Amino acid sequence: MSKQVTKKKEVLSAAEKYKRASDKRRANNRIIKTKTKTAIKKVLSAITDKVTPAEVVELFRLAQSRIDRTLTKGVYKKNKVARMKSSLSAKAKDYCLSVKA
Repeated sequence: MSKQVTKKKEVLSAAEKYKRASDKRRANNRIIKTKTKTAIKKVLSAITDKVTPAEVVELFRLAQSRIDRTLTKGVYKKNKVARMKSSLSAKAKDYCLSVKA
């Protein structure tokens, strides 16, 4: 009896191209997500550090811009973006009103 040697199928060039493109998109999306999360954390840390409301509003504007960019780039879907913005704006608003009062 002879042993049959099974050949491994070579990965097709289309599959290799798809994998390269997928890896590139994943890397870009990861960068965008990281920058967005960092912007959100800056707002939240400013709130916990009790900085001036003007600074919180400025950080919130930058974070909101970054969050909107994730939607236009297709990283997050619109409902997730809406939730993120709503949650962050509620926290920033509560802080600003509590400091002024």
